[in-house]
Amino acid sequence: MLAFALELRNISKSYQHVNVLTNATLTVAPGSIHGLIGENGAGKSTLLQIAYGLIKADEGQVYVDGAKVDIINPQQAITHGVGMLHQHVSWLEDASVLDNIILGDPVTSVFYQNSQQASKQLEQLRREFGFPFSLDTLINELNFSERQLVDVLRSLYRGVRVLVLDEPMALLSQEQESYLANLLTMLKMQGISVLIVSHKLASLHLLCDVISLLKSGQITETIEPKKVSLAHVTKLMVGREVILPHQNLPRHGVNNTTAIEVKKLTVDSVSSGRKARGFPLLDSIDLTFYAGEIVAIAGLNGAGQELLLSVIAGYKAFNQGELVFLGNKNSANSGFNIKRMRKLGGGFIANPGLGLNLVDSMTMVESSFLGYQREYSGWLGLFNKRDLNDDCYKLMQQWQIKPMAPQMQTSLFSAGNKQKMVLAKETSRSPQVLLLDQPTQGVDISGVEMIYKALFKLRDEGCCILVCSNDLDEVISLSDKIVVISQGKVTAQVDTQSINKTSLGLLLANG
Repeated sequence: MLAFALELRNISKSYQHVNVLTNATLTVAPGSIHGLIGENGAGKSTLLQIAYGLIKADEGQVYVDGAKVDIINPQQAITHGVGMLHQHVSWLEDASVLDNIILGDPVTSVFYQNSQQASKQLEQLRREFGFPFSLDTLINELNFSERQLVDVLRSLYRGVRVLVLDEPMALLSQEQESYLANLLTMLKMQGISVLIVSHKLASLHLLCDVISLLKSGQITETIEPKKVSLAHVTKLMVGREVILPHQNLPRHGVNNTTAIEVKKLTVDSVSSGRKARGFPLLDSIDLTFYAGEIVAIAGLNGAGQELLLSVIAGYKAFNQGELVFLGNKNSANSGFNIKRMRKLGGGFIANPGLGLNLVDSMTMVESSFLGYQREYSGWLGLFNKRDLNDDCYKLMQQWQIKPMAPQMQTSLFSAGNKQKMVLAKETSRSPQVLLLDQPTQGVDISGVEMIYKALFKLRDEGCCILVCSNDLDEVISLSDKIVVISQGKVTAQVDTQSINKTSLGLLLANG
């Protein structure tokens, strides 16, 4: 019998007296794709980080190809043939793909290997696996999905035999997700083992040979997805059947109160700091959004939908046109920003990948209420920490955020629990306008259900909600109306009742 490509045996890990993993054992077969699922805070990312040497287990052993190894840092992991695909990678933005891979590589640095030989080897790998960029392409010309693929190419160049991926699909469009799935299948056929964490259960169900469930710090089940239904996998993780709420028919009536108007709004390439691409990033956008509706702004990657949301939030500037936010008129030079937007009654949750929503070095209570401390200042400006801590704890209880520890450092919470905390804070303030970029990213299925219900409740109370999401099912399930953007222009506005996933995909593809 062949040895396991990777075995994590009896792994235990705790943070600040909170047990995250307790004698967890996971085995990954050679040349297989192994999915790891579990609710937010179950310890999935912690287990992967131990395998790659980013953190050290309190107890337990790591085996690679049947041999016990000591992995205390990523360099040792790579030496033993274990690589990891990261969400947040530090890139040399003005350097090429080639330079980013070989410069500073802990194993095969350009200082120890002929760069021409490295280039030849990388070009062979690029062609073999069909990576959609050249080695001369500058990193700053690549989108998030393409940068992830550069990270995969780097791992192949380092000769990894086990590739570990933590939520690689979280920020991908469905087209990009399909490309990544095909690439991982190719790696499997080459004998490379893949260990992948994702909350996209449907995608894992199709992709994986085996799926393991991590619950209460232990691997409790391992199944072959081809032998069970997706509903069974979901129930296995959550303990009950979960059917995400859709918009009820008839739709909630949209009142005639205008919440947001954009008139001839334009953002050019130069002012945005982006490389010019022959057309404005946003081109004379005219849109009106009303109180009491949820509108999805959809488009292919880089089409302009997330930029439009950021401009409305005051996070990005615009060059021409007018933005009317809850009756407040703003021109290109009026200095509209996030602080002003919030003061007017708006809320904004940025794309989690940007790292704008929380500060990892702070405690959760400090980080999640950053910018709202004045609301907890009493007589003579004295800060009421007890009330702030109590409110944070109540939100944690309501949103099932684990661990329920407001004073724990934010970095120790899972990505899904961080996202739930941000949503809990913003929705609890009863905003008149709520702007959301990838609101369910990294959140487990029961958390997604909770988010949907909270947004429907806000909508029914008169809030205007704008959403950007890469998940077409979510776009259709969550919204009353869909605005399609292509190459910086509005190309379609459709009522959700009149469209399905296939026709929406065609609208996005055809512009």
